[in-house]
Amino acid sequence: IVLYDDVPRIDLLNSVTKLPIDRSDSIYHAFPLASDSPTVYLDVPGAVMRPGIDQVPGTATDWHSIQDYFAVSSEKHTVTVASPDVPLVQVNGINTGRWQETMLPHNGLVMSWVMNNYWFTNFPALQGGTVHYRYSLSSHAGPFDRQESTRFAKSIRQPLVALVFL
Repeated sequence: IVLYDDVPRIDLLNSVTKLPIDRSDSIYHAFPLASDSPTVYLDVPGAVMRPGIDQVPGTATDWHSIQDYFAVSSEKHTVTVASPDVPLVQVNGINTGRWQETMLPHNGLVMSWVMNNYWFTNFPALQGGTVHYRYSLSSHAGPFDRQESTRFAKSIRQPLVALVFL
C-alpha cells in the first residue's frame, strides 16, 4: 500500500504467487465501498455506464469489462478505482453463473476479477507463477463526475514522463 503526502491517492500494489491447478480457480479483489444509496459507474469503451441501469434489458449482468476505472458514488462523495491491469469486475458481489435477468440495486461492493480458468477461451487452463497487478484509489466530495474520474484514471495508465537533460 502506497500513501502519498501531497497527492489524494492510494496505490495498491499486489503480487500473488500461486500454483497452477487443474480445477476451477479464481482470484478476486474486493472493494466494499459503502455509502448511502451507492451507485456504481463503470468506464466502458466510449462511455460510462451504471450496470443494470444503463444496459439493454436481458444483457449480461454477471460481470462487466472496464476500460480504465470503476467508481462508487453517492450524492456526498465518490471513490474512483483505477484498474490498469484487471479489466473484469462484478457488481454487488460474486455473480459468476447467476445469469441474472436484472440486477439488484447497487450495494457499493465491486469485485475486481483478477483471474480465472473457468473457460478455455482467452484464459489458460493452468494459471500459475507470480502475477503483479495494481489499483489506484482517489476520492472527491460530491456526486460522480465523469471528467474527474476519467482524468484520474488516465493519469495512472499514462503517467507523466520525467526527462533529464544533461
